[in-house]
Amino acid sequence: MTRLEQTIIAEIERANSIWQLFTANEKLLVAVSGGKDSLALYHLLRQYPLQLAAVHIRLSKGFKIDFLERNNLRDEIEVIETDIYDEIKAKESNLNTCYLCSRERRKRILQFAEKQNIKKIVFGHHRNDVVETLLLNLIFSREVSTLQPKQVLFAGKFQIIRPFYTLSEKLLYSLQKEKQWYIEPDRCAEAKSSKREYIRELLRKLQKDHPGIDVSDNIFSALQSVKSSFLPFPPKS
Repeated sequence: MTRLEQTIIAEIERANSIWQLFTANEKLLVAVSGGKDSLALYHLLRQYPLQLAAVHIRLSKGFKIDFLERNNLRDEIEVIETDIYDEIKAKESNLNTCYLCSRERRKRILQFAEKQNIKKIVFGHHRNDVVETLLLNLIFSREVSTLQPKQVLFAGKFQIIRPFYTLSEKLLYSLQKEKQWYIEPDRCAEAKSSKREYIRELLRKLQKDHPGIDVSDNIFSALQSVKSSFLPFPPKS
């Protein structure tokens, strides 16, 4: 195991000690998109004594899937064929396209987990995703909320866990470079014009304008330092 892998596993251990995300020999389903985050997650969780399954949701028959062959994962990751992207594009809806796509993709993952009798689904969201979601919800949804490290669904029928919760995305870029994984390009036409991409660009500009601080790390740290006595309204139940 390389020094970088040890560093990232130390962060997984840290998250696991705080939120009790998984235990030895537990059955987990890893959602693998083909990006660096989920590939790193699947790779590192294989270092643990776990019963791992992995699934990729193909959003359209028109979307190529090259990462399985090029990373020698064809026999390890189940592919669920869908027409989610085409169906959403064909509908007229006031809801955000990325939101609809994410909701439908998660629905398919949960259906697969149920068939496999797996209650815990693992996503590769990291610290930067937590910060982006916080700002997205604050600006566009008028609420102070973000991703949870452990999220209970349907009265405990499923749990979503995020072992990379405290991890900086920079380390995942470095691991992808070290391992030379092939990363599946984002084939969604909406990706570059999404609200999340807008928030990412905003954070990049803030970081460029303030090189002396780690902007994303400061925002993430603020989640641990909420001064309720300086907030004007009590939280809604």
